[in-house]
Amino acid sequence: MEWLLDCPTYLQWIIVILTACVYGGVIGLIPSAGPSKAVILLFAIVSLFDFPGGNYLFVLFSITTVVACSIGDSFSGVLLGIPGANSSAATMVDGYPLAKQGRASYALSAAITVSTVNGLLFGFAGMMIIPYYSAIAGVVGVPEIFALVVLSLSMISVITTNDTFRSLCAVGFGFFVGSIGYDMMGSSRNTFGWEYLEDGVPIVIVAAGLFAIPEIWESITNRIAAPKTDIRLHNQQTWEGMWAVWRNRWISLQGGVIGFVIGLLPGIGGGVSDWIGYSATVATNKKESVKFGEGNIKGLIGCEGTNNSGQMGALLPTIMFGIPGGKTFAILMALWLYVGFEVGNSFVMNDKQFIDHLIGGYMIGTAFAGVVMLLFARQFTKIVYINPRYYMPVMLALTVWAVLASRYYASVWEDLSLLAVFGAIGFACKKYKFSRPAMLMAFILWDRVETSLNQMAYIFFWDDLKAVDHLLETGSFDLLLTDYFINNSIWSEHPFMTTCLVLAVCIVIYGIFNKTRNMSYV
Repeated sequence: MEWLLDCPTYLQWIIVILTACVYGGVIGLIPSAGPSKAVILLFAIVSLFDFPGGNYLFVLFSITTVVACSIGDSFSGVLLGIPGANSSAATMVDGYPLAKQGRASYALSAAITVSTVNGLLFGFAGMMIIPYYSAIAGVVGVPEIFALVVLSLSMISVITTNDTFRSLCAVGFGFFVGSIGYDMMGSSRNTFGWEYLEDGVPIVIVAAGLFAIPEIWESITNRIAAPKTDIRLHNQQTWEGMWAVWRNRWISLQGGVIGFVIGLLPGIGGGVSDWIGYSATVATNKKESVKFGEGNIKGLIGCEGTNNSGQMGALLPTIMFGIPGGKTFAILMALWLYVGFEVGNSFVMNDKQFIDHLIGGYMIGTAFAGVVMLLFARQFTKIVYINPRYYMPVMLALTVWAVLASRYYASVWEDLSLLAVFGAIGFACKKYKFSRPAMLMAFILWDRVETSLNQMAYIFFWDDLKAVDHLLETGSFDLLLTDYFINNSIWSEHPFMTTCLVLAVCIVIYGIFNKTRNMSYV
């Protein structure tokens, strides 16, 4: 790939972005795949960009892959009634009925157009926020980061499933897995005497085992039959779909705002905003000649409008604070760390090349992906209707390759054994409704939680800790609670932290006692 660096800069960008658009678009077409699987597979090809200056191009490639995959996953929802990812689940509610009516082109063009337009619109909004990183980081210290982590985990625990207790158990297990390896003092912990685990559990193994292996195996073992619909694509319908987005531009904008705002909430990401966007559309359009759920284009526009705007929203807390906006960005954050970019670090945020490639990849990639999907929709449609049994074994092989390549093939049998273990855990979590997104987020954020707690102990509680031993010896637990915890100055000096922690507790209590939610993104 070194020949790529010999090309002019503009040509490098065009080649990388177009390649990422095709790659991300094709992965997005696969039912139940989505951006997270596309990012996992990137671990297998990261070595192709492992040369001076190439890592920036890889950042460009990876973010373009995510936005292209987010646009492409509408195909399976519309044509098969099977979401390409959790973030496009609501697309099938009105998209699939339109396809059965012979209006597949109409639905697809509307979905692609609104996702592309909102991606660009809210991409500009994100570009306006990033330059103020220094000012934002100045008021977001260690306590605030800790509180945001706790808040994000509480939200994802409640949102991803009706059983909050099981989600909290998943968080606890994620913390345990994250703690495996050396602690901050350099001592080995939770390795069970296995030398392989002393460097910790690799993120790619955890992500692939929890998310890729179960879905791939289910697609291999369960036949997905192509519905008997008119899959012919019509140019006239394509223009009608684009015009429908313009006619319903306020619904489109409403969906974009919802996606962007929810994306900003750390840890939530996709899978929620599309349903909220759909619900908001239904609530604000009471009198419709076509019922929602029977092929109403407004419902499709409302949920797809949250798509790429949510990706930009989720990108911001990932790069600014190192708190992933969802499972896709958790894996993406690990991928960038793997190639030398520690997102959430001020050095990275001050790296102009990194920011330029990231934002450029998002903006140009969104535009290119939208155009590519519209121009080659007929060809992409043929891919959607291929029986998964034919290509899912290839996906499984590529996933295993990605795991081994990310470890430089140094410990093949250990990697495969651990992948099998986490694959089994992924199956069990899916079957018994333990939140896999919550588990992955906890695993990713453990280091930040541990570091924040230690820093807070030294900064705010060190003097108090000297007296704790005495209080424990005397049994004065009431003094320990009031004088050294409740009355500590940290609560008044950091109101944002206090607010976030109180909100996190309230969210968890609400999740435990409210069993009427109809959410399941396990």
